[in-house]
Amino acid sequence: MVYMRPHELDIKLYKNGAPSFPARVTRINPAGSWAKVTTRTNDGQEVLVDLSLDEYERLSLTEGADVHIYPKN
Repeated sequence: MVYMRPHELDIKLYKNGAPSFPARVTRINPAGSWAKVTTRTNDGQEVLVDLSLDEYERLSLTEGADVHIYPKN
């Protein structure tokens, strides 16, 4: 098991060649200065990702969207 803070993760709509894992968006809370995006991996693990509001708007995420999660560092 690995723990990463939600702000240390990034979401992309497509694989870009860097190590990542697929997930599906299950909830979105764009309140405040961060959009809190809850995802579920293929093996059922819940992963929370904090995105800036600019990044959230650029991605146009919706619940049910398939995404790829990347560590920032």
